[in-house]
Amino acid sequence: MGHLTGRLEQILADRQLTERQAAARCGMPYESFRKVLRGLSARPRDATLERIAEGLGVPADVLFRERARDSGELLSAPPVEDITTSEALQIAIARVEEIPADELEAVRRQAEELLRSIQRGANE
Repeated sequence: MGHLTGRLEQILADRQLTERQAAARCGMPYESFRKVLRGLSARPRDATLERIAEGLGVPADVLFRERARDSGELLSAPPVEDITTSEALQIAIARVEEIPADELEAVRRQAEELLRSIQRGANE
C-alpha cells in the first residue's frame, strides 16, 4: 500500500465514510476516486488531490506530501511558524467550533489520547 492510499483510507475511516460517500463529497465520479484510493492512478494530478482534500476537509499539502513520498519526489518544506505547544493548543481550542460535525468523534478521541499522554508523563 502506498503512502497516499494509506492516508486516504485513514481519513475515510476517521470520518466513517464509504468510498462512494467520499467520492460524492469530493464531487468526483466514484470510479475516478476509487482509482486514486486503490493506487491505480500512477500520479494523481494536483487538481485531483486538491479536490479530494477539499471534499474530505484536509489540507492539500498532506496529500501532496504523501504522493511525493510514493514517487520519491522532493518537496520543498513549507515554512513553519515558530509557536509553542501551548499557543498551538490555544489556537485549536479557539477554532473548535469550526470542526465539522462528522469529525468531532475523531477529534474527541485524539484529545483524550493527548490527555492520557500528559497524565502518563506527569506520573513518571
